[in-house]
Amino acid sequence: MQVDGDDISGHAHAPSGIALLCMTQLGVVGRERVEDLRKTEIQTRTLLKAKVFLQGVADRP
Repeated sequence: MQVDGDDISGHAHAPSGIALLCMTQLGVVGRERVEDLRKTEIQTRTLLKAKVFLQGVADRP
């Protein structure tokens, strides 16, 4: 599993009270076994959902 993120706790120049908007992609990996007369193979699919974020943060002015 790959994790992509940045720890901003060490940045002293960030003013307090600001809203932090973190976007991420959510997805599901599916594996399907497909059998034929001569061979069997595994098909892998990744179903991605659009980037999601907290709605309350997005509605702030």
